[in-house]
Amino acid sequence: AEGMHPAIAATHYHVINGRPTLKADAMLSRFQAAGGKVNWTVYTDDVVTGVFSHPQGGSVSVEWSYSKAEKAGLTGNKTWRQYPRQMLRECEHR
Repeated sequence: AEGMHPAIAATHYHVINGRPTLKADAMLSRFQAAGGKVNWTVYTDDVVTGVFSHPQGGSVSVEWSYSKAEKAGLTGNKTWRQYPRQMLRECEHR
């Protein structure tokens, strides 16, 4: 849809419920390419907090915790158990 070769699109998108969805790391990359910055102020297996800012409009602090992810039903797979900090970071900038 963005004029990308399908192999490249596959590295930038997940297919969720039959619809293409931009991956969190691709979204963060686009934000940073547009001048945005992120400062990870807390980065543990239990909580990840980032302050996102952009020259065109202030900043916002976003926190995502393992307990919130658990409550949302996201932590049941092997990846969440092995890499909770990375998964929290991925959820935070979606």
